[in-house]
Amino acid sequence: MKQILIVEDENDLSSVCKQKLEREGFEVTVNSTADDAIRYLEQVIPDLIILDIILPGKLDGFDFFRAIKNNPKTASIPVVILTNLDNKSQVAKELGAVDYLIKTDISIQDLVRKVKQVLG
Repeated sequence: MKQILIVEDENDLSSVCKQKLEREGFEVTVNSTADDAIRYLEQVIPDLIILDIILPGKLDGFDFFRAIKNNPKTASIPVVILTNLDNKSQVAKELGAVDYLIKTDISIQDLVRKVKQVLG
C-alpha cells in the first residue's frame, strides 16, 4: 500500500483529502506543521508528500521542502504542492516539485488523479 504524507494545516481540507485517498487504497498521514512532518519523516518514508506552503510554526512549506531535499533519506520523495498561493510555482519547480496545484482551482477528484499519476 502506497503511503502519502499530507502537510496541511486546514483541518477540513486535510480530512477530506485523507478520507478520499484512503478510499482509493492509499495509507495517509496528516501533519499540520512542518516540524511535525520532519519528526514523522524520521520514522516513515512515504511514497509521496502533498505539501501546503503556508504553515503555522517557524518553518513554512518551502523551508520543509528544502530540508527534505537536503536529506539523502528523503530527497527522492515526490512532492506535490497544494496551496492558495498562485505566484510561487517557479520556486516550487526549482526545488523539484512534481506539480503545483492551487486549492481553489482543483477538485479532490483531480487531486486523486494527480496522486495516481505521480505514483504510477
